[in-house]
This record gives sequence, structure tokens and C-alpha cells, in this order.
Amino acid sequence: MSVFNSHLMDLKKEIMYLAVPISFLFFLAVLLPTNGLGSTGIILVLIWLLWHEQELRNSWWKAIWPWLLVVLVYFVFMSTYSFSKIVALRDGVEMIKGIALSAVALYLLQLSEHHLRRAVEYVVIVLMVATISIVIFNLYKVGYLELINNHGFEFFVNRNSLAVGFSITAIFLFSLMVGEQSRWKTLLWSGCCMCVSLAAFLNGSRGAIVGMFAALTCMTLTALVRVGWRRIFRLDLWIFPFLIISVIVGWILYKNIILATFFIHGDKGVDTGRFEIWKAVSERVVHAPWFGYGSHAMKFDPMLAAVRAEHAVSYPHNIYIGLVYASGVVGILFWLIWFISFSFKIKNNFERKNDLSYYLGIGLLTNILVHGLVDFDFYKFATITFLVFGVVMIIPRTTINKEVL
Repeated sequence: MSVFNSHLMDLKKEIMYLAVPISFLFFLAVLLPTNGLGSTGIILVLIWLLWHEQELRNSWWKAIWPWLLVVLVYFVFMSTYSFSKIVALRDGVEMIKGIALSAVALYLLQLSEHHLRRAVEYVVIVLMVATISIVIFNLYKVGYLELINNHGFEFFVNRNSLAVGFSITAIFLFSLMVGEQSRWKTLLWSGCCMCVSLAAFLNGSRGAIVGMFAALTCMTLTALVRVGWRRIFRLDLWIFPFLIISVIVGWILYKNIILATFFIHGDKGVDTGRFEIWKAVSERVVHAPWFGYGSHAMKFDPMLAAVRAEHAVSYPHNIYIGLVYASGVVGILFWLIWFISFSFKIKNNFERKNDLSYYLGIGLLTNILVHGLVDFDFYKFATITFLVFGVVMIIPRTTINKEVL
């Protein structure tokens, strides 16, 4: 009994030590699915970290305060011609909050490989329990056939928000597979990754699925270049659950013939009306190519009222078109220069203590950039959080320790 109590005490101490990364990574994964809880939790983690980590706070503030200031000035300028000045300024504050989360990303970079891996493991366990619970809940509520045919889980939020949580869970799992030394853990994480992929497929958010698999592909290719294929995955372990899930997906497609409905989604076609939205927004860009119409412009633009009503949307569903529409060529140049200079500043001032963070950054950044082709709004807290967090995680100087990997 004393041995058990000793192990329990050690586990409690480790969880307390990893409370910040565990909390942040969890809230990052549920940022969209929880509809407000995730963003609140992330901000609370940021406040706690800046309050207690004085050295990190001072070095972080000295490095990035000009970039925070210039964003605020930019949004004050943007508010002068936006449809809604209040919304423009509010989005500016949201963007600054997202940029400030670079402090948490830098904190994760300073953790050892072992501790960051443990934090991701704890988060993944909770996320897997949530994923399985959501699937079981829907199977019990609507039944197998209706779940397949309707293509979407019912769980307090829309399936597109839920899909982001699935994709980030898969990215966390895939990052754990890179360089994992334990054979049973490799089998466990690969099996969980396949199960999350199946849940994402059943949920049916195509943009999230494409973004997820693009992220996993980039993580694999990055690992191939950095450490070689022999150090990435044990094929004999992860290929088996992959084949099992492939057979299950194939059987579902054969029995229910849902491949067409997966691509078509009702009577709106393969693009679900997005081409019409992009065409209408692009036509508006021509009339204000330099400065755009301000953040959240589509929600208030009278010339897009018909498109908003027909498709029930308030943003262009494309972060790139949305950026051009909201802030024009000037905005594109502003954010291009901002991200480049910000990245150089981070690279010249901070170093990486672990390599796991690199793969997390690659996965999150690829996911948002690819999924952003068909969804998200550039001037949103979640979007800038994923972008900044991904950039910070991959930019700092690092020395690859192949013995660790």
C-alpha cells in the first residue's frame, strides 16, 4: 500500500508541475468545440503564467511589445473606415490576446522532451475519453444508420466546430508517435489516431478532415527529413490499426453508399455554396482593393445582404479571401511584414529545449492554413491563436538530438 501511495504522490506532483501545459493544450484543443470555455481557459492560463513566471514574462515582453503595439495601432486605423468601429476595435483586442499567447508557446519550448510528452499524453487521454463519449452518445441517440446518413454529430455545437477538436486531437496523437521509444505506446497512440480519424470521418466536416490529413502528412515529411524514417514510426505497430480502420470505413462506404453524400452535402453541390460566397466577396474587393472594408465587414456590408441571407453566413469562409476583403492589399502587406519580422525576433531571442514542440507547431500551423481555405475568419481569436502558436513553436533555434528521438 505504501508503494502505491508513493506512486500516487509522484503522479500528483508531476501533474501539478505540468498543470500549465496540460491546461493550455487541453483548452487549445477545445477552443472551438466548447464555444467560449476554451478561449476563457486559455486566457486564464496566460494570466497565471505571466503572473508567476517573472523571467519568462520579462524576456517575452521585451521581445514582442512593439509587435503588440503596432497591431493595436493598425486596428485603430482600421476602425476609422470599418462598417462597425466597435467590432473592429474588439477584433483588435482579440488579435492582441492571440498574439500574447506566444508567451505560453515559448514556455512550452523550455520544457524538457520528457515533460512535454507527458503533458500531451495526459491531454490526449482526456480528449480520447471525450471523443469516445461523443460517438457513443450519438449512436445511442440517433442510431447507427441515421448517424451515417446525416453525417454529423449532435453535441451542443455544430459539427464544424467539433471537427476542429478531432483534428487537433489527431495532431497531438501523431506528435506522440514521432520518436516514441515504447512499443506498446506506439501501438496505443496509432490505434487512437485511427479511431479519431474515423470519428472525424463520421462527423463529416470535409474541410477539417482535409486539414487534419494535410497536417499529419506534413508532420511525417518533416520527421523524415529531420530524423530519418527508421526513427519515426514502427510500421509493424501502426500499420495494423490503420488497416483495421480502413476496412471499417470501406465496409461503411459499401453498405451505405455514402461517399457521394460525403462530397455533395445535400443540394448545394461539392462546395456547399462557398463558390457563390467567394464570388460575391471578390466582386466587392474590386471596389476597395487597398484598404478593404474592415474586420467582420461581411456581417454589416449591405451589398452582401442577399448572400448572407441565402447561405446564412457572416464571414467569407476563407481566411485568405477574408483578409483581402477586410483589409485589402495594405492589410496583406502589413500582416506579411508583421509575421516575418515577428518570426525573426523570436528566432533571435529564444531557443528550443525539446523537439516535440516542433512537430506540434507543424501540425497546428498546417491544419489552420489548409482548413482556412474553406473556413475560419482571419480576424478571429481562434485563427490568430493557431497561427501565432504554430509559428512560435517551429521558429526558434534548435539542435536536433537524435538520441532522444
